[in-house]
Amino acid sequence: MTNNTDQAELMRIIVEDRLYDTTEMRYDLYLQTAEWQTLRRIKMETAGHRCQICYTDAGPLEVHHRTYERRGKERLDDLTVLCRRCHQVHHDAETMT
Repeated sequence: MTNNTDQAELMRIIVEDRLYDTTEMRYDLYLQTAEWQTLRRIKMETAGHRCQICYTDAGPLEVHHRTYERRGKERLDDLTVLCRRCHQVHHDAETMT
């Protein structure tokens, strides 16, 4: 697991040293960037590789955006680790409201 200093440095690199604007790119392409993959890995580590709803560690686990406000400059609390089942339940509930 990375420590807070490592996470801060990774975030600085992601935000300040970027060569392209991730906020304007298509979402499916953004999910393939090194920036997203780094954030995803850090979020998985901080969640202990478990769903933050049901606490299963049975895969696959997904990282859900709670907001797209800061896409490309996400904070870790903008993200939630979910198992596929909880992620689907969450999106199903969103479409009902």
